[in-house]
Amino acid sequence: MPRRSRMFLAADNFRQSGLVKEAARKEIKPQVKKREKLQAFMDLLIKNSLPTELLALFAEELVKTDPETLVELRVGTVRLDEWADKLTFDLA
Repeated sequence: MPRRSRMFLAADNFRQSGLVKEAARKEIKPQVKKREKLQAFMDLLIKNSLPTELLALFAEELVKTDPETLVELRVGTVRLDEWADKLTFDLA
């Protein structure tokens, strides 16, 4: 596992939240590379059973900065935007 990933996983929830927001805002060119990196980041969150709220925070920040990428990312077989909508509906 890369050093950055280990550091992220070892961080407290407050720092993880900040890093999740920063990852969603990060400018990465070209767009294809951005999708790949963000999908890998999401997969890290999911694989390590981090709180669902971190993934929801990521989706919330991404919808503000790059909605086109948001609809291309997947949580399993579900698009991230659909996953976030379902989570919101389930919490209501």
